[in-house]
Amino acid sequence: MRCKKIYQIAKEIDNLSKVRTKDILKKLEKFSPKFLGRGKYKRAFLITCISKEYVFKIGELIQVDKQIFESLRYNRKMSYAKIYWTTEKCLLQRKCEIVDLSDEEIKLRKKNAKLLGYSDARKSNLGMNNGKIIAFDLKPIGEIK
Repeated sequence: MRCKKIYQIAKEIDNLSKVRTKDILKKLEKFSPKFLGRGKYKRAFLITCISKEYVFKIGELIQVDKQIFESLRYNRKMSYAKIYWTTEKCLLQRKCEIVDLSDEEIKLRKKNAKLLGYSDARKSNLGMNNGKIIAFDLKPIGEIK
């Protein structure tokens, strides 16, 4: 398991009734956290563990990300950023570098995502890892409003 100490913190966060960003930053201070932003259902933090950078996400619908990752795991048309582990409200995901993609490349990723039943494949949700374009934040079409 990657980053067992972060996993233990994630388990603590699962037991909290109200999760505040400042409380999370305090719990993660050992891992040099940086708040990346928030969406409708989750918050993302950049953390460093054993000299590698990861994205630590916290939210109520984390299991949706895991389902997308597992459904796209062996797909050749679309790749999703690797998820190392999940808890009830948290996940640890591989960090992707944001790169400037051509409009043609973005359209192709959107088309492939739509064919597979996913939306939100836009420039800010696509990155690169090991020379491969990867989506890191998609959502199923019609399931989440």
